[in-house]
Amino acid sequence: GSIDEAMDIKTLLLREMERSKIEVAANNFFDDLCVYGTGFMKLYHETREAMRSRRVPIMEPATLERLLQIEQGGPPLRPIGFQRTSPEPTVIYRGIRAYHVSIWDMFFASGARSVQGEPHAQRYYISLQDIIDGIRKGYYFEEAYKELKDVQEDIQPPEDKQPEASDLYRSTISTPKTAFAVPHRCYEWWGMLPRKWVYLRDDAPLMDGNPEELIPTKAVFANESLLSVDENEDYGAESPFLSTGYLHAPGEIYHIGVAEMIEQIQAAINEDTNQRRDNVQLILNRMFAILERAIVSRADLVSRPGGAIRIKSNSTDDVSKAIAWLDTPD
Repeated sequence: GSIDEAMDIKTLLLREMERSKIEVAANNFFDDLCVYGTGFMKLYHETREAMRSRRVPIMEPATLERLLQIEQGGPPLRPIGFQRTSPEPTVIYRGIRAYHVSIWDMFFASGARSVQGEPHAQRYYISLQDIIDGIRKGYYFEEAYKELKDVQEDIQPPEDKQPEASDLYRSTISTPKTAFAVPHRCYEWWGMLPRKWVYLRDDAPLMDGNPEELIPTKAVFANESLLSVDENEDYGAESPFLSTGYLHAPGEIYHIGVAEMIEQIQAAINEDTNQRRDNVQLILNRMFAILERAIVSRADLVSRPGGAIRIKSNSTDDVSKAIAWLDTPD
């Protein structure tokens, strides 16, 4: 198009990316990129609602005299006070959403070579209230609530993240939660599924094709229940995940990071450091040999600054004949 159209598109895109707070998500993205060699980010359009009350004005009475004044160019009706409405579903955000996905929460099929070319899944937590809201909007199956409403919170981290939780001293003590605030560990899966497994809803299109035909699909499930299965609505039939690597490894999803590059160097540094520490210990804790019958007391045989070992005067005419330091071989 024209230069003006191009500038409008650029301005709109930059504004949407700023609203998505992509620079905040990028901090964690680059952290994973440098440590593990691979980073993941999720970028998609979102409409988010929340129960909110509103502060609405109370206008002055619209008397006949005031209406005549307004028609003659007078000031409009003015608010004389405000009142709160009852909480109701309110759109609080509509736009691009960007957030970092931890490398620990992404899963791929065995032997996968690229993010978009193979089935993959993201692990995250959603509350029971989110599931109820999704059922009301038609996103999730009604049976999901029945299966999950009595499931208690699993306070233990997933098995693959337990070493990380232990290293960071994360507590497994949970805070008290209401019934609708209990988090459930769910998985968002993207890939190809047969048509007969995709169109399960009442408003699904007629099964006029081959039931075994593969369809680009998005599915959400927990360990106890299937939440949804839907056709992938993306124009290019791709998932919203983006990924890149620090040092590209051809044909691999996981690339080489800084830590892997210096692994051998770090091992050599550790070995040299340990040897130096051992040498210091050997120097500071030298051993000696002594004639037991020549000493006055075994209590003298303690390594300490300014210490002395008493030798019996009649045992020998030369102290070096009663005690001798031992050399540590290489």
